Amino acid sequence: MYSSIKRKKCKCGCKKYPTLGCDGWSYSCAPKEIKLKYENEKQLQVRNRNARKNAQSKLRADIRGNSEDKRKLDLWYFARRYECPEYCECGCGQQTLVHTSHYKSSLDHLLEKRLFKSVMLHPVNILFLSWSCHADKTNLGYEHIKEHKLKLWEIIVKRFNIVYPFIAEEEKKYIPDILMNELKIDKTY
Repeated sequence: MYSSIKRKKCKCGCKKYPTLGCDGWSYSCAPKEIKLKYENEKQLQVRNRNARKNAQSKLRADIRGNSEDKRKLDLWYFARRYECPEYCECGCGQQTLVHTSHYKSSLDHLLEKRLFKSVMLHPVNILFLSWSCHADKTNLGYEHIKEHKLKLWEIIVKRFNIVYPFIAEEEKKYIPDILMNELKIDKTY
């Protein structure tokens, strides 16, 4: 079935169909002022499209961050995957996700990687947790772990004491007080 709407022809009366954006004229028949307006609009469209593409590529680059740091972090996660035990370190009995594509959910940084860049790739700055214990540590914090998960708290304190000397001086201000109270520094040297 065909439409009963009849397509309009160029304003000059020729048999050509009008060009989009030329106010009912075919581009070849349009007056000079219409052609200039059309060309300027076309250039504006091209300029806008290129600006959008540039903005998108810059945004993607910002999201990805420094690709070299990301590559190093991916390698760190990959190496820690093979150290990860089958079950959560806290003793809850839940399995880790080490054998799935979501294995990073079971590898939790002891000290947050966004605050402690100096020890972000340290091999001891890690906890092997089930998905739910990882969420508890992230959402509820060290106080909850100290009160409810004593086995995990002992592991955290032990690893924190190993990692502490490698933390940059300007990052030490971000260390939670509850961890600083557990610091055991050997001053016999």
